[in-house]
Amino acid sequence: MLSKQQVFVEAIANLQPDVFCLQEVNQSQGAQEVKPLKNQIQIQDTIKLRQDNHAYTIVKMLEGQGIHYEWVWLPIKVGYGKYDEGVAIFSKKPILEVEDLLVSQNKSYSNYRTRRLLGIRNEDGWFYSVHFSWWADPEEPFANQWKKANQSISQKKKEPVFLLGDFNGDAAIRNENYDTIRQVGFYDTYLLAKEKDDGYTISGQIDGWRENEPIPQRRIALFPLEVRK
Repeated sequence: MLSKQQVFVEAIANLQPDVFCLQEVNQSQGAQEVKPLKNQIQIQDTIKLRQDNHAYTIVKMLEGQGIHYEWVWLPIKVGYGKYDEGVAIFSKKPILEVEDLLVSQNKSYSNYRTRRLLGIRNEDGWFYSVHFSWWADPEEPFANQWKKANQSISQKKKEPVFLLGDFNGDAAIRNENYDTIRQVGFYDTYLLAKEKDDGYTISGQIDGWRENEPIPQRRIALFPLEVRK
């Protein structure tokens, strides 16, 4: 049976996306340290790259199939007391600029509520790997984080801007995460796509979403472009 990583890599190999983003990209804090790869763009030097880093593993597996991406991994916080956890972006085209954008009030690496967005710019525009808090989070509500994010992102509207990742909100619930993003001019690529699936991005129970009902949570938002699929 193929591992989840193998299944994912096969999907990337088949789709050949120009850019893809990952969230909750972990590495064990006790794993062996490794040297950064030549195609890795460094955004920080405090947390060292380790052998079981998920993004590092994915890149190595893709390279084994002759598929090459430039990539960035941004560690954000400690997960479950033993992991360095963050977000990553992979780009087929050269990465021209990177951005580490703190959107939470808390910035402690040891606090699981800390939230940062990772942005890259290539010749096609800006791409952000996002992982926001829930709308009703008692300490770090989504609305506050989005306000900080949009203050920076809105300055880049002369170029296409894509938000990819985990918005931690149900797109079917009005006047929360989804509508807040749409109200400032972003488009839902699912609605723009000429070919659509059922639109669900969570099909069952995961950590942080224990109900069984599938929800349309993780989508790609962008300033207007044609979307084929």
